[in-house]
Amino acid sequence: MVNRTTIPLIDKNLIFIEETESKDKTFKRVADYLLEKKVVKRDFIKNLEEREKNYPTGIDMSVINNNYPNVAMLLS
Repeated sequence: MVNRTTIPLIDKNLIFIEETESKDKTFKRVADYLLEKKVVKRDFIKNLEEREKNYPTGIDMSVINNNYPNVAMLLS
């Protein structure tokens, strides 16, 4: 029988709930923490900021009608 090590799918120490004045401050806090824990490289924040400039994480939900149910539909 093969000896398998169990690796957790989610590290609870890497889940963030942040309230800050801006998206940039939130990114900076999280990036600093991850860098301190040696989870990311030094260029992480620079790359994150560049990615956000080109393709923002925030999704404009104003075009979605609130009356639509929050469900997934399979397409056949």
